[in-house]
Amino acid sequence: MTDPLTGTIFYVVRIFICLGMVFIYFFLARMLQKEAATAAMMEHTRMMEEQLALQREQYARMAAAIEQEKIARHDLRHQFAVLRGYAAEGNMEKLEGYLDELTETSLFS
Repeated sequence: MTDPLTGTIFYVVRIFICLGMVFIYFFLARMLQKEAATAAMMEHTRMMEEQLALQREQYARMAAAIEQEKIARHDLRHQFAVLRGYAAEGNMEKLEGYLDELTETSLFS
């Protein structure tokens, strides 16, 4: 004859084992969920860093273009001053020569 207490203990142990397995399942699922969230955040961070690097490159190109434009405007003002000076003197030979020189340079090519 079997002891009724032994059968009850067996079922209680089985219930605790099942509860333990459910706890482990939820614990592992939670860990995997956190790992997936961390991986997604790392990917987002990587993409943001890549975008920031591209923006820095674009900014550097724009700053260089602005600097080139400043230089070109300075040169153009100087050239107009020279032209104005030759025109004020009435020196058409120098004026025509300077205009010929300007049209042959890479400035207008």
